[in-house]
Amino acid sequence: RAPVLGRIVAALMLLLAACDPAIAATNAAAEAASILDFQGSVQAGLDHSPLLKRSSIEVGIKRLGEADMKWDYAPSLFVDVNYLVTRPDYVESPASISASTGPYDFIRPYFSVQAAEEFTRIAILVHLQTMAEGIHEIGKIFLQLDAAERGMAVQDEVVHLAEQNKVMREKMEGSAGDNLIDRQIAEKELEESQIIRERLRILKSSLSDQLLSLVGIAPDSRVILVTSNAIEQVIGRFDPGTATLFQAREHSIEIQIHDIQKKLQEMNIVAAYAKYIPNPVISLRTSDPQNSSQEATGLYLAVGLSIQVW
Repeated sequence: RAPVLGRIVAALMLLLAACDPAIAATNAAAEAASILDFQGSVQAGLDHSPLLKRSSIEVGIKRLGEADMKWDYAPSLFVDVNYLVTRPDYVESPASISASTGPYDFIRPYFSVQAAEEFTRIAILVHLQTMAEGIHEIGKIFLQLDAAERGMAVQDEVVHLAEQNKVMREKMEGSAGDNLIDRQIAEKELEESQIIRERLRILKSSLSDQLLSLVGIAPDSRVILVTSNAIEQVIGRFDPGTATLFQAREHSIEIQIHDIQKKLQEMNIVAAYAKYIPNPVISLRTSDPQNSSQEATGLYLAVGLSIQVW
């Protein structure tokens, strides 16, 4: 009965996990995270790397700034209320009110929004550059891990041969071909080969920790790194012979950022001249109580220009 009951409980747990999306997703993530190849490491880095998250936050901040800049298109509104405490006898209405936009600089918001959009583009390119550098570093570590594993495999064979040589020299002790120097050399070779193998093991462990830290996974996590065929995983079918200078310049993030910075400098020059363009002023006011010749009362709309002289 106990085995049957255990099977029933196990089946119920599996059914519960299948019905609960959260549990199913957690189990799937745990299984996916237990084995990491190059593609999986890149994906983990994109999802969890602190460096990529920081550059992604920078992009979000630039986008918020860009949205805030668009509010500068709305003109400022000033409302003035005046009341004549001491006034002439002919003043019937001592109060007046006026509303105006003030000098509406419609050029500055345009260049501000354009500059904010370009700064957002720069932040996106920097984020892509960070991603490219992170992927490059992951690929380099994978190649180093593959080289370390190959070196350890070769060194295991070297240690095995050194052990056999030492055993053979020990068996020859006391025989006609026995030589103390040969036995000492065999022991020294075995010791050196074991030291090299240990160094390779430490190097592999250090590279593994470095890789996990880079992609945002705790070094003590139970992760199996699949570094076999690392060259095919990292480089794939890419043929360096087909790359051209035109393609490199076209896809260069540094050149794209330089072009945007050059465009921003040109925009600054144009904006410096644009400040001398007259700014429109729109106002709505009541009649002036101090103007005795103004018999009619009401609201008056005025349109003018504000020109910066100095």
